[in-house]
Amino acid sequence: MNYTPYYYPSSFCKFLIDDTSKFSHLYGDRLANHLPMSLVALDAMGATESQLRWFTEFYQKRLEIRDTKVTKNVSHISDILWKSDSFEGAVSFFLQKIHHSNIHTVLTEYIDLLIPGISASAFHALIRLSYGIEIQSPNEVAIWLAYLTTEYQFVGEPSSQSNDTLEDCMSRTNDIVWKIEIDRSGIITDYIYQVSHSALFHPFLTISDNISIDSIADITLNAYLASHNNFTLLHGVTATHALRSILPFSWNRQRMLEYFWIAFVAAYMTTGEKYSGYTPRKMMIDGDAYFDIQKKLACESRDDHTIKLTYTTWREWQRSGDTRYIEALQTHYEFPEDDLN
Repeated sequence: MNYTPYYYPSSFCKFLIDDTSKFSHLYGDRLANHLPMSLVALDAMGATESQLRWFTEFYQKRLEIRDTKVTKNVSHISDILWKSDSFEGAVSFFLQKIHHSNIHTVLTEYIDLLIPGISASAFHALIRLSYGIEIQSPNEVAIWLAYLTTEYQFVGEPSSQSNDTLEDCMSRTNDIVWKIEIDRSGIITDYIYQVSHSALFHPFLTISDNISIDSIADITLNAYLASHNNFTLLHGVTATHALRSILPFSWNRQRMLEYFWIAFVAAYMTTGEKYSGYTPRKMMIDGDAYFDIQKKLACESRDDHTIKLTYTTWREWQRSGDTRYIEALQTHYEFPEDDLN
């Protein structure tokens, strides 16, 4: 296992990411553009130039061209916060900030202001920002800070701390989840909004005092495994991986973890799943050999979520050696799920 926090993409991958930045971050009914994330993941997993080109040509057919005209000059983040129609102004704002300093400085200046809206676009803004950070791309970081800003989704304010564990919190959702009525005519981000604005959700703003990135990762992974590939909870796994990349830029990491946890619990409650924990399988497996095969399969895939989950589980397995990440990828293939973005 050899884990490093950053990845240096090939020149062809960088060319494709720059070239496809002409496409909007959203398409259709507010669905997230996964192309740049997929390209980084594919490149890191050893995709050839022809595979990168093939996936790009396949995926970009669904996308929409950006209107890059800036209609309003932005002088302060409050001018663009929670304003979807200010995206291009937000990109320009953050890109100028990065050019005048650097990625690290801009992230440490703004990330804590944006974290209360961490579930923006069903965590896709957070996830794509992490990919931009991994490849240290000023343009990608600016685009996805803009995404996080303009699609900002406030779920709730951590109100107090308790001695309960995160497992205790998840168990309490079983008594509530069936009582919250959700209009299923929208997309995941709409469902999170509905849950978080229910009075029944307010008790979940009380946060365990033993929260950590590893305790969160433990729960998000177990919840996904127990759900047999629930699509929303898949994003819990990939978003937790993304959080690891972004956490170092926060001045108040405990606060960031609390906001993420609240957002994850809200997302979990949209699924209707009943939490009962998860008992890992006993397995004797050569993880390196397993992921060597899975990476090759992912490089032939046209499914952006398969590509990203393969990348995430591989990277998390590199970091931790936890075989549940192997199980997570196996679960993805064993229980196919419709793509609901």
